[in-house]
Amino acid sequence: PERCFLPMTLTGAMHGEIANMIMWPVRQFLPVKDTAGRGIVFFQPMLRNFAKYTIEQQTMAFMYQVEAVIEDPDVRQKGIIFIVNGKDMQPSQFNTKDLLLFKKMESIIPTH
Repeated sequence: PERCFLPMTLTGAMHGEIANMIMWPVRQFLPVKDTAGRGIVFFQPMLRNFAKYTIEQQTMAFMYQVEAVIEDPDVRQKGIIFIVNGKDMQPSQFNTKDLLLFKKMESIIPTH
């Protein structure tokens, strides 16, 4: 609970929690934008490992990445698109809690 008041940085709220996950290739924000100027997230759910990282940890990592990406004024205005590679995904790599957390995130991420 105390961490929620710290800055959204790897030395603040994220200290000791997700530094290694940022490098984990499940969700990647690509360094380029689409032709409309939107940020691009490439998601590979088949690489998920709930034994290593909980849904909450994965969501925290994602939100940290979103916070970093929307620092770009163009992305903040034009949005983010998601590309999902579902090839070779197993039922064990899907969790309904994901949908609930994503729905909650929708309410705090600006949309058009």
